[in-house]
Amino acid sequence: MCKTICRKSGRLNVYQKRMLLFLWILSGAAGASANPFTGQNLLFFTDTARVFTLQEVQSLPPSALTQVYTPTDKGVLWVQWSVLNTANKAEEAVLSVGEVPFLSLFLQQGSSLTEMRSGLFVPYGSRSSPHHKSLFRFVLEPNEKTVVWVRMDTDNRHPLPATFKAELKSVEVLQQENERRLLVQGLFFGIIMVMAFYNLMLFLAVRDISYLYYVLSIVGIGLYFFFYYGFSLQTIWQNQPVWNAYSFSLIVPVTNIMRIMFTKTYLSTKDMIPWLNRFLNLLLVLCFVPIAMGLLAFFFELSWYELTIDVTGVMGTAVLSSMLLAGILTYLRGYTPALFFIVANLLFVLGANMFIIKEMHLLTESIMSRYAVQLGVIAQVILFSLGLAYRLKKARQEALNQTLERERLEREKETERKELVEQQKKELEEKVAARTAALQEKTLELQATIHKLRQSEDGLRQLNKIKDKLFSVISHDLRGPVATLDSFISIITQHATRISEEEMSKLSGKTRESVNNLSFLLDNLLNWSRTQMGTLSFRPEPLDLKAIVQKNTELYSFNAEAKKLSLVTDVPEEVVAHGDHGMIDFIIRNLLSNAIKFTPAYGTIKVIVRAENNGLWFSISDTGIGMSAEHLKRVADPEDTFSTPGTAREKGTGLGLCLCQEFLALHGTQLEISSEKDIGSQFSFRLLSKQPFAPYNTPEVTVV
Repeated sequence: MCKTICRKSGRLNVYQKRMLLFLWILSGAAGASANPFTGQNLLFFTDTARVFTLQEVQSLPPSALTQVYTPTDKGVLWVQWSVLNTANKAEEAVLSVGEVPFLSLFLQQGSSLTEMRSGLFVPYGSRSSPHHKSLFRFVLEPNEKTVVWVRMDTDNRHPLPATFKAELKSVEVLQQENERRLLVQGLFFGIIMVMAFYNLMLFLAVRDISYLYYVLSIVGIGLYFFFYYGFSLQTIWQNQPVWNAYSFSLIVPVTNIMRIMFTKTYLSTKDMIPWLNRFLNLLLVLCFVPIAMGLLAFFFELSWYELTIDVTGVMGTAVLSSMLLAGILTYLRGYTPALFFIVANLLFVLGANMFIIKEMHLLTESIMSRYAVQLGVIAQVILFSLGLAYRLKKARQEALNQTLERERLEREKETERKELVEQQKKELEEKVAARTAALQEKTLELQATIHKLRQSEDGLRQLNKIKDKLFSVISHDLRGPVATLDSFISIITQHATRISEEEMSKLSGKTRESVNNLSFLLDNLLNWSRTQMGTLSFRPEPLDLKAIVQKNTELYSFNAEAKKLSLVTDVPEEVVAHGDHGMIDFIIRNLLSNAIKFTPAYGTIKVIVRAENNGLWFSISDTGIGMSAEHLKRVADPEDTFSTPGTAREKGTGLGLCLCQEFLALHGTQLEISSEKDIGSQFSFRLLSKQPFAPYNTPEVTVV
């Protein structure tokens, strides 16, 4: 038909020819070509001892040969067949007699005898006709009739086919069958590869182990059909045909194991249905039986080939049926995603079981029994991909809902706090009004009372301000590190058995870092509260500044190493300053923490101390992100305690720098800041080497 169309349409471009070929193959025209060959007079002779030669078989009396085909898994079967070319021209014939370990064809044409070799266990390149099936090709002259002898050697480990089905066809028919195989299987493998890559991307996005098991099961299906349709023999195992023949016993069970693991994780059978989870675990262990049988048969040349196929088929049917059963049971328990699982598996399980029964020779081969499983696979991967995408969308929606719920709770708490403040203000105003009304008769006492009330009001407002700031720090900054610490501890306690040693080390480091951050925040909060309440004492004394610097650099060495930062200190020996030890230690610790916080990876932080006439000059500089002019203006404002995240998204409260300003003011000095955007910052101050010094009335910051 294709040739006729080509002749009628004249010259066709490449695209048109490919489209015509595609339509021709799909329409089944490949099988419509006329076959000029016929075969007659089949005779068989069984050589159980494997000792007869062709001449000895040919010299046997006619009674030694029989027309009854008797399959055996031991010895050699000789087949005599008359072949006739009915065409009026020379034609090349293709003969197929089934998959047998070793095949030899003897063709007598005139006085010449031609021997050809093929077979399941014969290397691909050593076959007389290189093909993934055991074929023989020979040329017959017009109307030539000849007798061919075929020697079928079982190698005592592989049975003969249950029925003898010798096929004679032309080379053109063989080529059309190959084109159909390449087209159909190429489309199938293309779909498998695309869907496997798609689901692999989903796994990399969500890190859900069920996606990975599903990807591996898809790859396993593709590998099996790559083996089944002969592509593995043609490309990978050309010189290992025996291993190629037994490789199914490894591919299919491993694929079944991946299916079981996908079923367990996707349906959460461990939590949903524990007894079903135990049953699936048993099936998983039994999947190693056909693997062991195949490997033993391969290495020790045991005659277990058909038995291995049957055991593999039974295990495959059990696994597929259990997957469908697991989906139905979990759906009945209220697990909605199991519906995708059931629908996607239904056609696949039916087609796969039909294919398995056909491979066990319990069902005759047809287009439906051969291709139903591949259609089921395509339907499964498409529906499963939709189901997994739906699951991903649902998980993201749940995460969004949780975020919105947390934000709603935050708003409610903020509203409650404002209402509490308003209520306290209202109560205070009522008390002031009542006292004012009661003391209006006495002017002097009224003035004194009003003066006291104003002082009390100012004090209450100051306390209210302190309280608001304290609530803000606790609600917005303290809860974050606590929640982070709780999350790390929950992961370690709940998933300890599934966390690797490397992951456990990382989690431990993160937990320690979270504890250090929380301790640092609490220390700042405590010092700030004491300054606001006026309970922080100031005790100046001689200080060993080098020891203080060394202690704090060691304290933050872990944080610096985590960000790959270089800590450089330049502090002369026996540098003595005069000041409060705790406050100076606090100032150095906070400035060093800020430098680490705002310096990106592989940056440098320098701590420098220089002696001056009446004291010393202390500086911490970094190669961090620096600050803009507006940022510097806010830093210089002692009433503004804002904070920005660090280069590794570290959080802060803004209290540390505010306290540094207040502590330096008690020492009669101030903080000097110079910074340039994307270049770095330098924080410095001066200390007297001895008393006396006059404290600043208000903390100040000098911006350079």
